[in-house]
Amino acid sequence: GKLYDYLNDSQCHRFVIEACKDTGDGHIYYAVTIIVEGSLGSLGVLENDIEGKRPIVLIQGSGRVADLLSVLVEQTSNPNRNQYWNSSKGEIVEALNQYFPSLSDSYTSTATNQIQKILNKENHHLLHIFSMNRDQNVAETIFKAIFTVTNKKTELKSNKKNENGTLEQEKQCRKDEDKLVDLALEWNYFDGVLPILQERQKDIKRTKQLFRKSLEKNHSTFIEYFLISGFDLLTLVENSDVPSYQKFILELYHESYKKMNKGHKNRVKTLFGRPNFRSIQELDYKSNKFVGSFFGSIYSVKEDSFLNRIKIDLHNRVCTCCGSHEYIKEDHELNVIQNIRNVYPTENQYTKHHILRDLFLWSIFMDMPEMTKVLLFHVRSRICAALIASAIFKKYLYFSPTVDMRDKFQIQALEFETYAGMLIDQ
Repeated sequence: GKLYDYLNDSQCHRFVIEACKDTGDGHIYYAVTIIVEGSLGSLGVLENDIEGKRPIVLIQGSGRVADLLSVLVEQTSNPNRNQYWNSSKGEIVEALNQYFPSLSDSYTSTATNQIQKILNKENHHLLHIFSMNRDQNVAETIFKAIFTVTNKKTELKSNKKNENGTLEQEKQCRKDEDKLVDLALEWNYFDGVLPILQERQKDIKRTKQLFRKSLEKNHSTFIEYFLISGFDLLTLVENSDVPSYQKFILELYHESYKKMNKGHKNRVKTLFGRPNFRSIQELDYKSNKFVGSFFGSIYSVKEDSFLNRIKIDLHNRVCTCCGSHEYIKEDHELNVIQNIRNVYPTENQYTKHHILRDLFLWSIFMDMPEMTKVLLFHVRSRICAALIASAIFKKYLYFSPTVDMRDKFQIQALEFETYAGMLIDQ
């Protein structure tokens, strides 16, 4: 070996191969090489990555090898990066002289051969560029690199299956697609996975899982796809009966809270409280507290009596320490009104509109404004819904302990209030 110099990449190469093997335990690891600046020694690393079909992200603007390869990649592909051609030896030598002007002829020859191998048009799908002067999110570029390469492997397997396919090969291809969709969902990358979702719309079991995960992870783009694609919400939430639906709502509050980042979780905990509800009735108390007294019990319909609503009001606004609301007695007037409600009962069967309503309220309470905007376009009364969102965010503004939080909720409240005004003007 060489002292004080880069030896080779063989050990790292073997380690990455071993780490990325599918062991069948449900955990999949994806390797990606990120080149920041880089000496000519890093070309050996890239050769191993090309051999292993691993994605490469070049940080354009960091200098040296990263910039050299970025320039050559852009020179040998069209603007949409869907047509490629090989670099000529002259183009490579010219680029080497620009970024490594003092390179000897022997090193130039060796580096040229390495670069020609790396930039072969068959390998262009492995090479991705993040420009420090143009792009904003390096994480998105990294994911696109992983996703593109993984998708390419899946396509090759699928083509092979079509040529001499067996049932086992078809199952494996579907498993590979599932992993790809899960990866896209984890990184909230919708565009790349859309063709797979469209192709497998009839797989209701899988669609239910994705819908649930998209809600829990607050991925509004995925939810928008499910809503505009015409999926039956009653089927997606497995609303076979009222208790199972109520269980779904309670679990959604709990699971989405668990999956929030620390800052988001602390914000919800401070303003809304931990959503560890023991019964669906607790949501009615929250609705009354943040929306107002006029907001009836929507989750526990059977208990939506005037007496119960007064109890909730007293619990939220008068006295929570002595249980004074327990001592309210029915009077004649309340009984008459309640009897009228019994003669002309309100709708008590859950429909897709009830689900949209409850998801809409959940997104507001959990401070997911982008999800709220998506759901707002599908609820029955947009003006009323927008004003409710504005009212809740104003309450959050009132309870916010910091200036930053107050500014955030003031903007959100104004945004939904403005939207309601626009709808009224139409």
